[in-house]
Amino acid sequence: MVCCFGERKSRDTMQKKTKNVVKFGIIGFGRYAERRLVPAFLQAEKAELVAISKRNAAYARRKAHYNIPFSFSNPAELVLHPAVEAVLVCSPPFYHREHALLAARAGKHVMVEKPLAANADEVAEMIQTCQKNRVLFYPAFVMRFAPVIQEMRRIVQSGEIGPLKFVNAHFVLDASLSPRSWLNDPQISCGGPVADLGSHLFDLLMYLTGKPVVGVKRFLQPPYSREQIERNAIINLEFEGGILGSVFVSFDLPRESAIELYGRYGALKVQDFNEPNKTVKLLRTHAEGCARQDISNGYYYTAMLDHFAEVILEGKEPVNSAESGLQNQKILDIIYHSNTGGFETIN
Repeated sequence: MVCCFGERKSRDTMQKKTKNVVKFGIIGFGRYAERRLVPAFLQAEKAELVAISKRNAAYARRKAHYNIPFSFSNPAELVLHPAVEAVLVCSPPFYHREHALLAARAGKHVMVEKPLAANADEVAEMIQTCQKNRVLFYPAFVMRFAPVIQEMRRIVQSGEIGPLKFVNAHFVLDASLSPRSWLNDPQISCGGPVADLGSHLFDLLMYLTGKPVVGVKRFLQPPYSREQIERNAIINLEFEGGILGSVFVSFDLPRESAIELYGRYGALKVQDFNEPNKTVKLLRTHAEGCARQDISNGYYYTAMLDHFAEVILEGKEPVNSAESGLQNQKILDIIYHSNTGGFETIN
């Protein structure tokens, strides 16, 4: 059923948008979409939120004050609506494949939240279906757009700290505080903190090093199974070119994040790199000492939406590629579905 809130939309909001705007629908309009994406759309110049889908239709209708023209209780109705040009899939991971294929077959561009799917075969099918229907597939790894990440990548590419030798990252939080109750259900979440948090870190480390991961070794506590998720994990990585890496994630600790990059001539270190609208401190160390740079992260969710709109409208080179998303899922597949438990290479 469709509920139209168009008449309530403010005149200023309506006048802000032009023809050079991509109109989005969100499938799975939950806490994340409301807390992070709605403010991002309000600030965006080239992306507009026009539709949401939520199984609880009454919940969707209560979001009328966001001036979203259309709400649906069925994702199939959302993707068929002519006002929707692109779909952002924010449903729990188990449903990502189903909802991405719905959108692609309806001729809508597709942006998918992480983890992208249950396995790499599903991601490959999503990409192929988008290609067949001549629409774009975009992995929503938003943290690439944080200004501190962009600055770290610039420094690495400049050669200032020399060739990278080791990279280290952690991302932890107390999942008992999350409203996403499905996080603890391996059938719905498709993994624990490795899928939810580690997928971000794998993506960022590949982006910052400029190298794909070629080998993985896992340590999961407790072991992941169809009945339980892991709660804590250390993942050792080898990148193309011999760079070594380590990632730690947890659902049992107070929220914190950090990235460290060690090069031949120096290192880069940042804490709480993923905090939007906050100033973060980037530390550079080298033989002569260290220097601190304060960087305002801004609301980088808006940057991701506007960038994807530019990719659609202008053919801009995407910061996130479908191939990088598939590579990320291959890492998760080894971690969750390998039977050896030893160091494994990625094909």
